[in-house]
Amino acid sequence: MKTRIREMRRQRGMTLQQLAEAIRPEPTTPQTIGRLETGVRTVSLDWLARIAEALDCHIGDLLEMPDRPEIPLVGMVGSGGLVTDLPSGLIELMGGILVPVAVKMGHAMGGFREGDILLCDRYDGADIGNAIGRNAVIRTEDGRQLLRRVVKGGKENTYTLVPLDPGPVQYDVRLEWAAVLRSLHRKLD
Repeated sequence: MKTRIREMRRQRGMTLQQLAEAIRPEPTTPQTIGRLETGVRTVSLDWLARIAEALDCHIGDLLEMPDRPEIPLVGMVGSGGLVTDLPSGLIELMGGILVPVAVKMGHAMGGFREGDILLCDRYDGADIGNAIGRNAVIRTEDGRQLLRRVVKGGKENTYTLVPLDPGPVQYDVRLEWAAVLRSLHRKLD
């Protein structure tokens, strides 16, 4: 069975040593983790459960499932709605959801909580107008990515960007694309 242990470990920014030490009830060795990652050692359900707990993920996240759709992860939404790049560019969700982009909230704002994942439909070119009057992750022509409410601009092919929390409104901005919020995925406590 092929696993995604290495990928999940790297997404979390953990070394083999750090993951080995995080395994409970007893830590293991980096060599054991390496063997489990590469398939040299067979991964049991017990090992998957222990590794998933240490990585704070679901066991299913550690298994390679070829028919799971991949969703491009645009980045992390930070303070002021600025979207910054993340080392991993994909988020995978089960259930056949066909959504082109996602962002994970790294900061609470506009009714969204830290840790929420926003799934969005991306529009380019003339279709960007579909974002008017909606919350969207946008990419400006100068390359900045932001979470904003999109309003029609005062000039042709421009948009007004309204922050979800109090802050400065940007007028007559040209966009590369806009990804309209379609669903919210929130971890249940």
